Amino acid sequence: MAKKAKRTKKEQTYATISNLVLSTFKKDAKINKEDLEEKVKKHFPESKWKNTHYYWYRQHIKDGRYTTQFNEKQLKNIFGKESK
Repeated sequence: MAKKAKRTKKEQTYATISNLVLSTFKKDAKINKEDLEEKVKKHFPESKWKNTHYYWYRQHIKDGRYTTQFNEKQLKNIFGKESK
């Protein structure tokens, strides 16, 4: 019987930085700005990402353009007691 080839984890690709950021917050609600920046720079090396972008995305997830893309549980995981 032939051995199965070992599966390697395929690296996720993202069309935009927004897709990466939103996906990351959904998977890791407590990601810090340094780790998110590292991930953005890895996938988008030419990005002009700044620490302020981390806070901008968090604010828009909380009560802005991206709120509807998160359910109540996800929002609570990201923001804890400060969630709406």
